[in-house]
Amino acid sequence: MKKIVLSLIQPLKRNILLLMISMLSSNLYAVDIFVNPNILSGAVPNTYTTLVAAFNASNNGDRVFIKSGSYTTQAITLTKSLIISPDTSGGNVTMSDGFYVEGFEGMKLQILGITAPYLTANPGSPTNADRAKIYVIDCHFGNLSIDQNNYDVSCARTWVDNNTTFRKGSFVISKTNNLYVNAEPGGGIVADTINKIMIVADTIAGVLQYNGDNFKMLIANNLLNHLWITKWNWYAVNTNYIINNEFINGNTLYFPSENVPYYNFDVSNNMFNSFSFYTQNVYLQMAPYTPCNSCTPPPNYRVYANNMGVPSNYSFSCYYNVWYSFNCIYSFGGNSNSSSCPFPNIDVPGIFRWSYNGFTISGSGTAGNLAFVNIPGSTNIINSGNPESQFYDIDLTLNDRGREGGPYSILNYLPTANPSNSKAFIFDLEIPTTLQPSTQSIKVRAQGYHRN
Repeated sequence: MKKIVLSLIQPLKRNILLLMISMLSSNLYAVDIFVNPNILSGAVPNTYTTLVAAFNASNNGDRVFIKSGSYTTQAITLTKSLIISPDTSGGNVTMSDGFYVEGFEGMKLQILGITAPYLTANPGSPTNADRAKIYVIDCHFGNLSIDQNNYDVSCARTWVDNNTTFRKGSFVISKTNNLYVNAEPGGGIVADTINKIMIVADTIAGVLQYNGDNFKMLIANNLLNHLWITKWNWYAVNTNYIINNEFINGNTLYFPSENVPYYNFDVSNNMFNSFSFYTQNVYLQMAPYTPCNSCTPPPNYRVYANNMGVPSNYSFSCYYNVWYSFNCIYSFGGNSNSSSCPFPNIDVPGIFRWSYNGFTISGSGTAGNLAFVNIPGSTNIINSGNPESQFYDIDLTLNDRGREGGPYSILNYLPTANPSNSKAFIFDLEIPTTLQPSTQSIKVRAQGYHRN
């Protein structure tokens, strides 16, 4: 496969800018504000010696440029649409305490080149019709928690030491120990074919727990350890993709098997060394989900965001009314015999495609309601993935299994891995891979960012 990069965005004038293509024509700036602790207060217009003074003086649309270095400060609550960035290209600002975000309707907050213990969203006042948007690039946090309704987070080239949690958005070209995707109210069979959760080209050392059912999922070209799927958007028109990932030794996959409303998964072109495959009985209540914040998990429960118990070998009902009971383990060590762990449940309606992962799995059940595609493919890598055009590599050759293959190849995101060392990246590009004679217009959707 050739190494190429798609570049649709021209360099911008100032520092580091995170771009969402839909914003380019409307992003107008008001005032540039500077933070420099080495000057006398009031000596230079629009320049302040402390972060708090600068943020207090700012207005929606301002850019706050901070002199690179370390700052001792208390927690800061961000309540305005701002661009926050070091004052020099490639600079970094290190904070002794973190940020809270108080979102509101139409908020656009961009945070670039910041190191801090945490970035946490408060409930605020955004609405589903006018969500608060947070863009994070080239940052380093201890924890990143945008675990509130009506926030969108777009995260790129960011390192989170511990836990990353959000409900809508993207986590791209980034690294975290654990990643949790939670649900907003009213999920399940949501007829939204546009919005999706993007988890692409990341390194997730611990667990990726996917518990969101409002938007379709794309989990692609990541280095993963444990992948636990507990809820998803099951609108029949949507497909949830788990493609071109590489799983490290000792990983686990958890998928629901019983009381499942509908399967709409495509699990293709992934690479495994060895893993344990768990299926689980999951009860999904079809009413709006309500957190059980008063619930106290019994001993030996691992608890994560919103008091949801993540079980190992037991059953418990608490957050989101999800009931777990792991009932099967399939240990894969290079052979294709999966009869000891039949999955998926073919009595469930929908489609489950398991293809070109190097081995097959065996379904369970008798009704045969499920369209179950089960293609082992080859254990080779180059040109050995799913041959359908939607999975072509970025040079339009057949899919290479693993992180370097497919339309979300990691080669498109890493400047050291592409020949031009470009700094402009399209991290989400939706374009037809085949064209038929038609009067229908061609729709192209893209998101990207640029770093000078």
